[in-house]
Amino acid sequence: MRIGELSCRTGVPARLLRYYEEKNLLHPERDSNGYRSYGAADAGRVEQIRGLLDAGLTTEIIRRILPFLDCGIHLPAHCLTADTAELLERYPGLLGIYSAGAGNRGIAAALEAAGRARDVVWIAHELTQHTRRFLLHGTIDAIINQDAGHEARSAARILLAHCCAEPIVPDQERIRIEIFLRDNLP
Repeated sequence: MRIGELSCRTGVPARLLRYYEEKNLLHPERDSNGYRSYGAADAGRVEQIRGLLDAGLTTEIIRRILPFLDCGIHLPAHCLTADTAELLERYPGLLGIYSAGAGNRGIAAALEAAGRARDVVWIAHELTQHTRRFLLHGTIDAIINQDAGHEARSAARILLAHCCAEPIVPDQERIRIEIFLRDNLP
């Protein structure tokens, strides 16, 4: 299939499919005329890539682990839709969801499909383009955001201080937490 058909099947724009190829995540064949040609398995591969990106992995990490996922593991982009839908059905009086990990698009899809997006209070972590949109739409009620880079640098500084028997500067290692509501969204 051509890139346009793969784009239609997966909902991923052709521009992004070319980016995946550039990042060595997809490997389409080339026809004699130079056009990209994708097989049926490539649609599943694109879904895996989307799921891993949604989980917060970088393209470099995804490139390194994709070969190990050829054993049949499938990570769809909306990995929590079915689980959230089952939870909403099993507990019709559910008042809130606290989500600390990936899968926000799946949770949003299930809440919308169940007609409960405005009834269930949903607090999520990490301000992303998706969580921002859900917050503006009223599906998410609050987002707790932390600077992951600061967390990683702080962990490295603390480890280095322990290894070198140097003092830790508490004020430098304090991780800032921001809480975003629709009213204070930057």
